[in-house]
Amino acid sequence: MKGRSFFVTDRGYMGFGPQGIESGDTICVFLECDVPLILRKVDEHYVLRGECFMLGLMDGEAIDASDEGIIPLEEVDVH
Repeated sequence: MKGRSFFVTDRGYMGFGPQGIESGDTICVFLECDVPLILRKVDEHYVLRGECFMLGLMDGEAIDASDEGIIPLEEVDVH
């Protein structure tokens, strides 16, 4: 876990992400990506901060949560 930071989201999800993550960063699961990613909003776009491990959103669970309306599905502009 060297170089990783523990976090808990507003919805109670727990995980590990890159050092330097901040409150307000966004956890995003892209449909073609194997792991959740942490994004930071800068002006009108997002900057990739790195990948993360997050209990409850690995192994397709994020898609299930989206289908159930628990987690919103939205389009983002990443730079």
